[in-house]
Amino acid sequence: MKKYLLLVAVLCCSLMVGCAARSGGVDREEGKDAEFYKKIGISFMSEGRNQLAFVEFQKALKLQPNDADTLYYIGLVYMSFDEVDNAITHFSRAVALRVDFSEAANSLGEAYLRAKKYNEAVSAFQKALANRFYKTPEHAMNNLGTAYYRLGKLDDALASYKMALRRNPSFIAPYLGIALANNKAGQFGEASDALGLFIDIDPTLKGDREKMEESIRMRLVAASGDEEQDLRDLLEILKY
Repeated sequence: MKKYLLLVAVLCCSLMVGCAARSGGVDREEGKDAEFYKKIGISFMSEGRNQLAFVEFQKALKLQPNDADTLYYIGLVYMSFDEVDNAITHFSRAVALRVDFSEAANSLGEAYLRAKKYNEAVSAFQKALANRFYKTPEHAMNNLGTAYYRLGKLDDALASYKMALRRNPSFIAPYLGIALANNKAGQFGEASDALGLFIDIDPTLKGDREKMEESIRMRLVAASGDEEQDLRDLLEILKY
């Protein structure tokens, strides 16, 4: 009887130790921690193997459920799967856990844009820009311009696009937004000038308008919704 009780006690202690190890972000049985799985997931993402990355990030999240970085990466994978609602859920959790996580806030805004929730997108991009230490604010500024453009707030859109260019003159994406916003406002000359600048500066185009048109038409094959309309508008601007 004493041997039986001793065996039970040993087993209970072993289970307690195992649970404690897992709660601390370490899978003692596997000998690997959350950071290990996260790094493997990032490696898979860099190779475009997002399904495999998703599996590794889930392992990391199981060990550290409140890790903002892991939630952010899972959100990115969901975006690649076009599962926007799941992406929004994970980006939102990441931002709630780390108030200065501008990259996650920017990605949250991009997910809201895709979901056509433009007011929510504006709020997310503004949250990203509230962090004065955000390393690439021009991306959120450009995206904020797009959110305003979708809302029909053309002056605000143009202001945001131009702010992005001032922040980083080598970041040329805002020229497309400026072209679209001016076109919508009936400022066709300004629209043509902005698109011309984009074509001249883009290192893959080098001023080749025919190549730009070809690129737009290729993208149109798979485009839909807002993206499709933008591409058709750009084709019209090319005619000016």
